[in-house]
Amino acid sequence: MRKRRLGMVMLLAGAASGALAAETMPGAGTEIVGWAEPGPADLAVLEGLEGENLAEARNTKGTTLKIESAKKDLDGDGIPELFFFVRHPLFCYDEAGGCSLIIVRRASLSDPWREIGVLTVPVPRIVVMPAKGRDLPMLRPLGSQPYAWDGQRYEPAPAAAAAAPGGEKP
Repeated sequence: MRKRRLGMVMLLAGAASGALAAETMPGAGTEIVGWAEPGPADLAVLEGLEGENLAEARNTKGTTLKIESAKKDLDGDGIPELFFFVRHPLFCYDEAGGCSLIIVRRASLSDPWREIGVLTVPVPRIVVMPAKGRDLPMLRPLGSQPYAWDGQRYEPAPAAAAAAPGGEKP
């Protein structure tokens, strides 16, 4: 029994160190962690932006709507941006290879939330690349093309900008 417990402790320790390694990748950016079902306040933000689409998804028979969310302050202003990964046939696209990851932000605590990007990604694993100047950082979804900030919203990065340091592919 003790051997079994020790094995479980080592397994958990290995998983924890793997999670830490995934969170911070020197020179390559930081992965957004903490994906979970959104709390009521965050869900209200998404409902305010995508209410009609979410209602339609909920009312589509024979389907399941799954929403995961995470937070990350992309610009260092102390107000984290919200990320929502939405799994449902109305939000997923076979030809694009993924589902919608909706990014929202607000300029101040008194400003309304606004959508700043909809990425199509296979899974909610996003690496935030180091920011350049006052721009928001490039986002590199696992298994998808990178997205760059164009000053207003996130758009698929041009091929030249997508090349990672050292010639590695995203």
